[in-house]
Amino acid sequence: MNEYETIYIVKPDLSPDGLTKVKDKMTRIFGEHKASLLVEKDWGKRKLAYRLGKHNFGQYFYFNYQAPGSIVTDLERMLKFEEDVMRFLTVKLDENIHLKTESKLKKVTQAEDFKIVVDDARPVRHYRDDNRDNDDARGGNNA
Repeated sequence: MNEYETIYIVKPDLSPDGLTKVKDKMTRIFGEHKASLLVEKDWGKRKLAYRLGKHNFGQYFYFNYQAPGSIVTDLERMLKFEEDVMRFLTVKLDENIHLKTESKLKKVTQAEDFKIVVDDARPVRHYRDDNRDNDDARGGNNA
């Protein structure tokens, strides 16, 4: 069995029933492939790096699991056709992870005390004044 990580982003305005529907489909696929779920996290609502459709935010979910390779195609097929899922990514983890590194990763993923701050304020725009720079280069104002 291989170890995988899957992250998917759903629409931020999705109802709790819609979230449960997507999670139930994931759980069903895990059961069909006899996968062992190692970590399941709801990363919450986060600001997206760029706009997806009409959405600036998305609800993130993270899964770390061990399963045969055939699970990836079934999971990605389900996520692709699920209209509430905006984006997803599945990564196969390296088989040669050292035990020390693996134990450190588990400690980090078990830490629940980190906080994510989202700033909704617009970024400050700095405008340049080309004329001011040219006047300074000529020796000041000629007034």
